[in-house]
Amino acid sequence: MNTYAIQKDVSNKRVGRKKMVIGGYEMKPNLKKHPSMVSVDHVTIVSPNLYENTLLKQFRIAYKKLFKKVILVLEEDSTGTDSALALDEVAKMKAILKEKYKHHVSKKEYHKMWKKLSILQSELQQKQEMIRNIDLLMKSFMMQNNYEEERGKSR
Repeated sequence: MNTYAIQKDVSNKRVGRKKMVIGGYEMKPNLKKHPSMVSVDHVTIVSPNLYENTLLKQFRIAYKKLFKKVILVLEEDSTGTDSALALDEVAKMKAILKEKYKHHVSKKEYHKMWKKLSILQSELQQKQEMIRNIDLLMKSFMMQNNYEEERGKSR
């Protein structure tokens, strides 16, 4: 694979390229192919600040998708399986956060992200507990009705 760094020479007003090996965060840009554009397969980010901003943007996009799913589960009269699936997705996101983001973003940003996910997780756990309580109440009500029907009416 050929790796090039594009440099601008201000004194001669030209752009040149050098073949070199660069260490850093490698990502694939989401660019539409167009004949007038340069074809780029991978971009290597060397600057730590730019790398942190890229990771934060990726987290925000993933968090928005997850947040929409969680809100749908919380607002609807969903079953316990829906909330369990959403809870699994939050746990997966927390694991990704711990593995991928912890060492590459500032502690302040990491704690903000962790707190956001923890709030979603606690809300889903409350929803699951509420569903369990409703199920238990319904079962006990049904058992009581069955007992009264078996006993019959007395005069």
